[in-house]
Amino acid sequence: VKQRPHQFMIDQSEHADDPMQAVFELSAPLQLKDGQSLIAEIKGLHANTEVAFETSPLIRMRPFDSAELEAIQICDSIGQPNALLSWMMSNPHQAKDAGAKNHWRDRYLACREGRTWTMVTQASEPMEMRILPRGNWQDKTGEVVQPATPEFLGRYDTDPAKESEGDAKRLTRLDLARWIVHRDNPLTARVVANRTWKQFFGVGLTAAVDDLGAQGDPPSHPELLDYLAIELIDSGWDLRHLERLILTSQTYQQDSRVRPELSEIDPENRLLAYHPPRRLEAEIIRDNALAVSGLLNLEIGGPSVKPYQPGGYYSNLQFPNRSYRSTAGDNQYRRGIYMHWQRTFLHPMLANFDAPSREDCVAIRANANTPQQALTLLNDPTFIEAASELAWNMIEQKESDETRLRTMVRRSLQRDATSEEIERLSVFLDQQRELFLADEALSVELTSIGQSSARHDKSLPPADRAEWAAWTATARIVLNLHETITRY
Repeated sequence: VKQRPHQFMIDQSEHADDPMQAVFELSAPLQLKDGQSLIAEIKGLHANTEVAFETSPLIRMRPFDSAELEAIQICDSIGQPNALLSWMMSNPHQAKDAGAKNHWRDRYLACREGRTWTMVTQASEPMEMRILPRGNWQDKTGEVVQPATPEFLGRYDTDPAKESEGDAKRLTRLDLARWIVHRDNPLTARVVANRTWKQFFGVGLTAAVDDLGAQGDPPSHPELLDYLAIELIDSGWDLRHLERLILTSQTYQQDSRVRPELSEIDPENRLLAYHPPRRLEAEIIRDNALAVSGLLNLEIGGPSVKPYQPGGYYSNLQFPNRSYRSTAGDNQYRRGIYMHWQRTFLHPMLANFDAPSREDCVAIRANANTPQQALTLLNDPTFIEAASELAWNMIEQKESDETRLRTMVRRSLQRDATSEEIERLSVFLDQQRELFLADEALSVELTSIGQSSARHDKSLPPADRAEWAAWTATARIVLNLHETITRY
């Protein structure tokens, strides 16, 4: 630290990664009376910064963890630093208690009464808007104009109550919303109907779901698109009605097998001669594996969760440097909609299965087929844990190997297994039994991945552990099948 008059500057050219220290010596000894506290306030720290206070050579506090710093920053932002920091200074050994982390979390939530911060806008008087002569924004001589829809798009009344008020009522965003969903503006209903169709068939009636209109692709079935749009409007914009209409149609309930005689006439199945099979989306692939294994947590709402992720994956992210700790407990198995999503640097499993980076709006996801996807299904801890849990469920069934294998295939593929599939899986299962019986350490390693393994008895005899590992390896094969991650 280089000292200058009235300021300190930190030289980071040679010691950027070294621990930094600052010493503040009081001009006179500080005598505290009963009830008084020494408060130290540091602003502008990142959540993963480690800080230690030392008030004398005889007292030293351990570095604060992220939860404690979070508590300090939140409490400081709402003007309550004294109570929290004074408690910290007077209880330096509290961190050694078993429940210290829960204590800090409770303090953190107490500071904001369980609420979270969000950005809001405050209503204000509307600005005066004028026609700009030749686009000159400094010219104030133009005619004052009021909010309205462009004339070429139609000037129909959106609010029946406005008729008695004449033109005195200033149009608001509510009028714009009414105009968007007005029956005389069918484009909105067509867009919603087309996107809903895409969710169930993989391709919309108009392939370009983000560009309906004269410049987009023409619909393959224009009358059908209009019919669905009218049904949506007449039902009061009831999306469940629209979805039920699609799902109960004969078109949706068709066989998914490709018809070879149409391969040249209609290679993209735009005539809807069969139900198009397609791979599940990235988040649903994870949900599907957890559901098959029985681990999926269907709880609704709450904060984001962090699934298992390779160590050091965020090492290249800076400003600030980020640490990652996977979620513990049943929240680890919540649906993909609640997964933590790091923009531009998303989870490897999501990236391998073509999830968007969220840098831009993506209406149609890519659908690639790469070796990384198969490796993810085999080696990602989430999928290994799902296979291990599925295997444990099969072992608990006191049935023959064939019955267990048929149950496993039924749960994973929603169909009965063929005799050939059962035969090949049986051969593989026997091979894995021999492998894991010969290597106890390998069986322990495979069945110890993921936190759910702790639910089961860890003191299993070697033979039982090898049996569990063999069924886990077999379940990994079933969860990696093309059918398992494909919607038919």
